[in-house]
Amino acid sequence: MQSYAMAAHGLRSSAMARAASAAQVAVQRGAIQDGRAAESLQDAMTALHRAIAHAEHLSRHLSDTHTSLAERARRMHTHEVRIKEERATIEAAKRKMHKERALWKQKQKHILTAQAAMESQAAGLRERETALQTEKSTHMARAQETIAQAKSASAEAIRRAALSEEAAQQQVALAEERMHRAEERASDITEVLEETRRRNQRLADQMRDLQRAYAECRAKRKADKARLDKLHAQLRTMERTAPDTLRTPLSECPQTSDLSSSPIRATPSKASATPLLEDLDDEHYPMPGAHVPLSTKPKAPVQRTLDIWRHGKTVALGPRRRVR
Repeated sequence: MQSYAMAAHGLRSSAMARAASAAQVAVQRGAIQDGRAAESLQDAMTALHRAIAHAEHLSRHLSDTHTSLAERARRMHTHEVRIKEERATIEAAKRKMHKERALWKQKQKHILTAQAAMESQAAGLRERETALQTEKSTHMARAQETIAQAKSASAEAIRRAALSEEAAQQQVALAEERMHRAEERASDITEVLEETRRRNQRLADQMRDLQRAYAECRAKRKADKARLDKLHAQLRTMERTAPDTLRTPLSECPQTSDLSSSPIRATPSKASATPLLEDLDDEHYPMPGAHVPLSTKPKAPVQRTLDIWRHGKTVALGPRRRVR
């Protein structure tokens, strides 16, 4: 009984079960003689056992509840910590969202401004495109018209080129015919030039004789002029030495008609006469006949007479066109 009471006091069902079995053994051995007391003891022990079992059940329930509550409290604490962290994150996100919203509003303003500028630019570009399309149509029409004119002009140019080619061929044929005629005339001209050379040589000889006679005449005129000057000087001397009644002015004296009244021309020097004579030198200036170029150009007519000879002018004797 003492062990049972101690087990009941400690609320240990296993110890109470051992104590109950020991009390049952004691009753069976006759330790308790009164049947009613044994029955009451049995009922009390059963009730106490039930109470202890119920208490153990409650204890286990309370323990489980305490454990669950502790776990729940831990979870709630963790949840609160997480909520605080999430709240801080939300606050930071809110602040960030406000900043981003302000930036977004600024960007939206810039976007609206840029959109308005782009719309105005697009409108200008559309107007420019319309103008370019109109200008393109105009240029295309002008280009087509120009191409048509160029085609007609090219056809006309081709026709003119064909006519020009035909005319050129005719001119070439005429030129070839003229060249043949010129070649035929070349031999005749060579003979004429040779005859002209011989005649010019004779004229050159005559000119040399004339120049020689002219030089002699000039010398004679100079001598006559010197003699007349001497006579005039003597007359002036006689007038100065004669009496006044016998003096007669020289201006009243009769003038004699002589060669002194004509102007005195200078005698051509050897330097000016040398080119005139060297022009007839066949060694330095070969006369025509050795080589006659066959040219298709029309030649100027040959002057078959000498130039008019003038005093003081160098005259080149020989053919007018010298063949080199």
